[in-house]
Amino acid sequence: MIKNHPTKAVVLSGSAHPKLARELAELLHLKVAATDISYFPNGEKRIWVKDKLAGKVVVIVQPFSAPVDEHIVEFCLLLDAAHHLKAQQVVGVVPWLGYSPQDKLFREGEPISVHVVAKMIESLNLNHLVVADIHSADSLKHFTVPVTQVSAAELYINHFKKLNLKNHLAVALDKGATKRAHEFARALKLPLVQFEKSRDRKTGAVTFKSLKDGVRGKHVISFDDFVSTGTTRIQASSILKQKGALSYTDCITHALLAGQAPKKLQASSIDRLYTTDSYPIPKAKLFPKLTILHIAPLLAKAIKPLIK
Repeated sequence: MIKNHPTKAVVLSGSAHPKLARELAELLHLKVAATDISYFPNGEKRIWVKDKLAGKVVVIVQPFSAPVDEHIVEFCLLLDAAHHLKAQQVVGVVPWLGYSPQDKLFREGEPISVHVVAKMIESLNLNHLVVADIHSADSLKHFTVPVTQVSAAELYINHFKKLNLKNHLAVALDKGATKRAHEFARALKLPLVQFEKSRDRKTGAVTFKSLKDGVRGKHVISFDDFVSTGTTRIQASSILKQKGALSYTDCITHALLAGQAPKKLQASSIDRLYTTDSYPIPKAKLFPKLTILHIAPLLAKAIKPLIK
């Protein structure tokens, strides 16, 4: 918890997701500070926070979405500006933590990218970090500041509890999703089946080794942290349908939707894909099978005790 329990707080929005910043400010009954975010003639970011921040808890809202590097630098500049304006504490709200999947050395010669990001923002005296459905618990081991993690599972569980889940089951698409899938299945009182997946670290190609029987005549639901190219989910949905699944519904916290992913997902065997607005999805990347749920209430619940 943020120390000293100040009575005043303010939201500081980066350019990555101002809509989310406004929604959080409204839910928390806070003001969004006036800022001017522009560029110097040489292309470098220029940050100007116009409001007084002295003595306040400053909540910086900035998912590390594309362009990722630019939004990380912008977050760091906002953080430094807040401290120069004598903010008492700074809470970083980074629903999608860019580079978090790179949490270990996968190949010799590679960096541990999330470690680099962690040290960058911690060096600027961040007091607390709020994230959503981090890819792996290993990512959080690189942070020394307190981290609060929220999960969109609550949104999906509440949604599906309203439906008739007869003949439904949950699926974990790989070992990394097993714990998340188990908790999701347990909350909905559904059986769980497990894929075995391998990925070529050089080419990115995904191979499914096996899948236990038991999906024939079932409606299948999965819950995972993020989708980028959609390759894993598209292949999994095809295999599930081949084995007799009646439908396949994907629940994803962060829809990165790189390249042609929207078109490929729309044309796939996936029947419905639910995601959140933790990551700002451009209108051009929306597609009929995609449903977006609002993550602001979950984030606000996590932020509230930090600003009392």
